[in-house]
Amino acid sequence: MPASKPPPDVPAEFRRRIEREDPGEDLRVRLRVRGGLPSQRLDYELELEGGGTTRLRMSDAVRRRTARPFEERLDRQRLRRLLRRTADLLDVAVPLRRISFVPDSLVGEIEIEVGGRRRTLYFHPEPDDLPGPEDIDAETVEDLTDRLVRSARPPEPDEGILDE
Repeated sequence: MPASKPPPDVPAEFRRRIEREDPGEDLRVRLRVRGGLPSQRLDYELELEGGGTTRLRMSDAVRRRTARPFEERLDRQRLRRLLRRTADLLDVAVPLRRISFVPDSLVGEIEIEVGGRRRTLYFHPEPDDLPGPEDIDAETVEDLTDRLVRSARPPEPDEGILDE
């Protein structure tokens, strides 16, 4: 009986695919930052698809604002720049078993999907570096992506690591 192939490393495949001229329709990344006390709740969700479609939803209980959902098809150059920037989160994000969150804290999450295979990783975002839900356009999407990546912190050593 032939040896079965190991499952593909989704983050590695994601990094390979975003370097292509056309990353493919079956590539998707979703960034989420959610949490906070009920009166201070933040909710950001950014989705980028390999075909160029970008969606962003934002709400902020402190500012009592919810932005209208944004959806736009980005040109290839802008899409590749955003995909590369989101790939930087893969350097600090970890599986859920390796991180812990204090109740009511913000939770950062990056979900990548390539060819129907998904991987979700988590990070600590810094709330002071996130924009409010003003009018959203393509520049807001780029700005939010940059801020999320800059604000991401990896877990402290041994934080939340379960004994294996």
